[in-house]
Amino acid sequence: MKLIQTEERVTIELRPANGRDVDDSDVEWLTSYLGDLGKWEKLLSGFQTVLNNIMGLHQTVPKRRAYDYDIQAKAESYAYVLASVGMPYKMKKQLREHGQDVKVLVSDVISELANVPNWRALITSWSFLKEQILNPPSESKA
Repeated sequence: MKLIQTEERVTIELRPANGRDVDDSDVEWLTSYLGDLGKWEKLLSGFQTVLNNIMGLHQTVPKRRAYDYDIQAKAESYAYVLASVGMPYKMKKQLREHGQDVKVLVSDVISELANVPNWRALITSWSFLKEQILNPPSESKA
């Protein structure tokens, strides 16, 4: 995976490890994976805010994005999937009106990419727990 900083977005180039041609399923997978960027961080930030309020702590909560990324992906020449991650148009417009930066940084995307497996593991675990609570295994009486 190769990440490239552009003017406002981060471009991601993903080539299959086995040298095969990319297809629509690769584009769908990468789009889905990138769609989970930042979800883990939002969850932890929310928990930290709640704990701070309950415990009366005054720890600084890291600022989190108030938007989901705008993600665009496509197959390029059957050799790799090219995706770009940026801010949605409305958010960019609002920030520009207030003279703020609209650049998505490679470092942010890298740290959020590292936490996507945490988010997905949580979702899988939650689904399992929910199923167990709503449909507990029946006990056989011998």
